[in-house]
Amino acid sequence: MKEKANGAYFIDPHLEIKVEKISSGFVDDITHLTNSFIQSLQGDDDLVILAQQTSVTAQRWEELLLHATGGKLELQKCFFYMMYWKFSKEGVAQLLNKDEIQCEVKIRDSETGQEVLIEQQDCNEAHKTLGAMETPSGDHTREVARLREKARGIAQRISSATITRSEANIIYRSMYIPSIKKSFPAGVLSLKEAEQVQGAPIQALLSAMGYNPGMPRAIVFGPPESGGIGFRHLFAEQGTLKALTLIQQIRTDRSLGRAIQIQLRWAQRVAGVSSPILEETNLQLPQLHGQKWRGTMRDWVYGYVGSDAR
Repeated sequence: MKEKANGAYFIDPHLEIKVEKISSGFVDDITHLTNSFIQSLQGDDDLVILAQQTSVTAQRWEELLLHATGGKLELQKCFFYMMYWKFSKEGVAQLLNKDEIQCEVKIRDSETGQEVLIEQQDCNEAHKTLGAMETPSGDHTREVARLREKARGIAQRISSATITRSEANIIYRSMYIPSIKKSFPAGVLSLKEAEQVQGAPIQALLSAMGYNPGMPRAIVFGPPESGGIGFRHLFAEQGTLKALTLIQQIRTDRSLGRAIQIQLRWAQRVAGVSSPILEETNLQLPQLHGQKWRGTMRDWVYGYVGSDAR
């Protein structure tokens, strides 16, 4: 792939940390990346050239896959996103929608010789990545809806089953929490959204365990040593997993950890403050609006207090 694919390149504002990546994937779910990072910062990037480079990368993968495994891409199932920012007079950034982008990505089928036009998806359109519904724009509406539907399904199965209190406890720890938290390292649930997701299953579980479903949530989520039941709040669970993932990736010096460091350093630069943005979480930073992953993590550190502006 390195022989022909352009790949993606990122660097922090201090020119100290660099990340280069062509592809990432799990089994047969592969994502290829192409960008012009330095040119974009200088305002010299070109959508047509980016589309051409994307086509070259995709074509290279199609040829290698056919040659190495004898398999072939399902070209009708392939799609691409094109992320290109436009700025208002006030400096507000917004991604172009696909109707505003006049470019095409094509792959030639190596077996038939036929050229196939690859579908472009809008940056607000979600797709499933290892279970989670992700969008380049950061719109997580579909992911919240997916988690709420999944949680309601769990609640219905618990309510309709005849189970003992002990079995309900096992279901809570071995089925409910593990299945819901799977995507939490990349999660962007706000406190309110986390409470919406956990509402139905918590009520069903409390009833199955012999508790009053209307019990004050301070007791439900309070630690047992203080007289609480010890249920785990999803917002706290998400924040913990995000922090652990961040620390693990940075300490092991993987490409994801370096990419996170690059993103944090750019965010620190944009914030324009001297104190670390993940340490001084009481600071209001409206200039970092729309960055949900880091924003919800700051809210968790601060103690579940925050707003979309942070």
